[in-house]
Formats: sequence, C-alpha cells, structure tokens
Amino acid sequence: VGNWMVAYGIRAGEIFDIFRATMDPDRVVAVIAGQAADASVATNALAGSSYYGTQKADVLAIAPYFYYESDDLYAEYDSGTPDIDGIFDALEIAATTTAAATVTANLAVANTNKMPLVCYEDGQHLGYSNEPYADDAGFLEFFEDLQRHERMGECLALHLAAVHAAGATTLVHFT
Repeated sequence: VGNWMVAYGIRAGEIFDIFRATMDPDRVVAVIAGQAADASVATNALAGSSYYGTQKADVLAIAPYFYYESDDLYAEYDSGTPDIDGIFDALEIAATTTAAATVTANLAVANTNKMPLVCYEDGQHLGYSNEPYADDAGFLEFFEDLQRHERMGECLALHLAAVHAAGATTLVHFT
C-alpha cells in the first residue's frame, strides 16, 4: 500500500463508491480530508483514492487552524509576567503567514487533482490537554482571557483574509 495516507485514500475511495451505488450519485459529494500543515497527506490520500485513472474524490478539505504551542503558552503564564502582546504578535504571524502557506500548498494539490479546496474547520487553536495545564485554575483563567481578548478577534479577521487571499473560497468556521 505504501503508507497510511495512501491506505486512507484507498478506503475512502471504496466508501465513496458504496455511497454512489446506494444513493443518487448526483447528490453525493466525495470529500477527502488532508492535513493543513502537511500537504503530503492530501497528495498521498488522493493517490490512493484514484483507481485506474479515475479520481474517486470530488473535493479536498483541510482545517487551517492557527495556534500557539501549549507548552510555550504555559511557560508564558508560569513566568508570572506573560507577554500578552508577544503572544498575539506570534498568533498574528501564525494566523496570516503560516495559514496562507498551508492553504497555498494544499490548493496546489487540489489543483493538480482538478478539484476544489474546502476549509472545513478554521480558527484559533489554543489547547491544553497535558498535565499540569488541565488542573491549573490560574492557567485556565489565563487561557480563557486570551480566547476572549480583543486581539483574538483581530487575529481571526487577519486569518480569514489571509486564507481567502491564498485561494480558499469556501470556509466553514466553528467556534
């Protein structure tokens, strides 16, 4: 098979065929998910979902979130004097430059396969699933304050503009 990404594409193609055989094929849109940060996932998955010269997928979808590393975020909090402007400056770079680069790379894969690119999720990703983060009430309050900070809205607006400028025409945003 090659690798897990190709195997995923093969299985997705089989599932697309089942849906098209079971339902009205004109109402089925076969969407294969890539990984925004790594366009090779889409390249390999689409290679797997192409049988005998026929691409089974209709659409490539990615989720171009922007983020700040949770360990770095916790270190800022734990310092006692977090650099809020520095955090948001870094988030703005991630929201614009990094996100645009991931969209551009995946759009090239979609274009090579003659299909549209859809962004099916999007927005900021500030996560804390590791210890000691989840049990630190002060960090959770800091985390919530960042999520609600007025600059987060600015980051989201910049992100949307950058993703659109990079060529994404359909974006579904979850909050």
